[in-house]
Amino acid sequence: MTNLTQTTFFISGTLPPKSSEMLSILVMGIGESGQAMAKWAHAQGAQVTMHDTREQSAISAKIQKQLQEFQDLGIKITYGKDAAFSLLGIDMIAMSPGISPLDSWIKNIFNQAKENGIVIWGELDFFTHAIHALKETQSYQPKVVAITGTNGKTTTTALC
Repeated sequence: MTNLTQTTFFISGTLPPKSSEMLSILVMGIGESGQAMAKWAHAQGAQVTMHDTREQSAISAKIQKQLQEFQDLGIKITYGKDAAFSLLGIDMIAMSPGISPLDSWIKNIFNQAKENGIVIWGELDFFTHAIHALKETQSYQPKVVAITGTNGKTTTTALC
């Protein structure tokens, strides 16, 4: 297993090196994207916390059942828009696309992150850096095709 602190995932000094500690990553959003980023970061040896801006009572039974897997791994999950929410000890924020950067509470989190030098990544940032690391560490350089847009991505990929 490759540990985040031992890889070249974080290039150009974008993330502070933590030679003796694991990275602390806050995943904002608990849907599919958030779950994928949390699984990947945990598998890389990061200390992961997940947060969703909705109250826990607003989370579907299906997602709550899926989140049990994360809790079993020791991943802490928090909910809501608590004014006392702190980024203390967080090295990186992984933002799910379902979390609106226009929300005033999220804007406050972004401001806190900026003031404290906390890196904010999305899914594509993780993917891009992981592909770069594969090239650097294993000389593996796959060809990548990206399908974007509002409608038709699933249908298009199913045809491939």
